[in-house]
Amino acid sequence: MLVSSCSTVTTARGCVPAPTPTTIDLTLLRAQIGDYDAAHSPQELVKKFDHRAIVLGEVEAYAQGHDVHELEGAEPSRHVVMRVRVIDAIRPGGFVTDGRVYVDFWQGGMQGSTGLPRSPLERWRAGIPAGTKIMLFLHEDLAAGRGRVKNPRAGLPPGAKLAAVGAQGVFFETAGGVVGGMDDLYGDGWNCLKSLDELRTAVKRAIASAPGG
Repeated sequence: MLVSSCSTVTTARGCVPAPTPTTIDLTLLRAQIGDYDAAHSPQELVKKFDHRAIVLGEVEAYAQGHDVHELEGAEPSRHVVMRVRVIDAIRPGGFVTDGRVYVDFWQGGMQGSTGLPRSPLERWRAGIPAGTKIMLFLHEDLAAGRGRVKNPRAGLPPGAKLAAVGAQGVFFETAGGVVGGMDDLYGDGWNCLKSLDELRTAVKRAIASAPGG
């Protein structure tokens, strides 16, 4: 399902809400979100969480990733690897290889007894197509801690390191402003961001003003 995203909160700074249809299929990313401690601004996001890497880039391609066998006898959890061409490595964190980062995403539940994920590669390629601008807040992939991993380097070129994202680790831009990929954004600190370039500027300022920044 394609979704429409919009900035719905008017703030004292004069942000005007506007409907912003987008062809980004956010349901691909929102299949598995639990409770989390949300940040209400870019500054809070930088301060609250110790992200290993922060990059601005463009989606380039997808590959089938690893499987995680969490329960004996149950269907494995299947994953896709998103390849992103890095435009600006704000904080590279050891994840950038040949100008790219490789990000792990869950592919959703299984289609009945087929053993196939509900979100196959074709759906990812259509729903978040190549060329889509994206900003990522990355950390280590912890799949090995959730169960037995099959083909742990599936979808990765030699030397590349697999990254993962948290609930506020993916951002896109639409005609109406910045939207969260994994969940909606709440708080005045997000409402007036019109582009990922503005988000990048806010993040860089937050990093520079942080202790040791």
